[in-house]
Formats: sequence, C-alpha cells, structure tokens
Amino acid sequence: MKPRPGLLHRARDELGADLGASWVIGDQVKDMELAAAAGCRGVLAGTRFTAKRSERSSASHRSPPSSRDLPEAVSFVLARSRGGRDSGAPRRCPVPPRVPSLTV
Repeated sequence: MKPRPGLLHRARDELGADLGASWVIGDQVKDMELAAAAGCRGVLAGTRFTAKRSERSSASHRSPPSSRDLPEAVSFVLARSRGGRDSGAPRRCPVPPRVPSLTV
C-alpha cells in the first residue's frame, strides 16, 4: 500500500535508478506522498477522480505541481528534465501526436 517506497528503493538498488532525478506522475495525493517518501519529485495528473479527492490533501504538505491530464504531466516532466525550471505549475507544452505506450 502506498506511500511505502519499497519498490522504488528496489529499483534504485538493483537498477541504479537515481531517485533524486526521478519523477512520479500520479492521480492521487497518495502518489505524491510516495514520491516524497522515495525522494522523487511528483506531478499530480488531473482526472475526475483527482478533482474529487484533491480536497483531502493535507494542509501540512506543499501542493505538488498539477496538470490537466497525463500528456500535460509528461510534457511538464520532460521540460524540466531538459534543463528547465524545477518548480511552478506546468506550462502548456506541445504534446507529440503519438505518445509511445509504456510497459511495466
């Protein structure tokens, strides 16, 4: 159960993942808690579910950047991974017409 970062720590240990340079994109506050627990940065991708649950976010936590949807969240991460600024709300970045699917 989230926000335990065990699998992310395993990726770090077994695959050499740099968690400090890694991002978690999620649709729930718990996903952002996972990012923080693992030392990653997080982006909250908007969904109907997210909109309904956002008010449950703890006032003690700094609000993560948020986006309208997954493609916008990916654009936000890519823009910052290419030497862009690291804070603030996602800018409206052009999204390629075809986003490759990812397998886990």
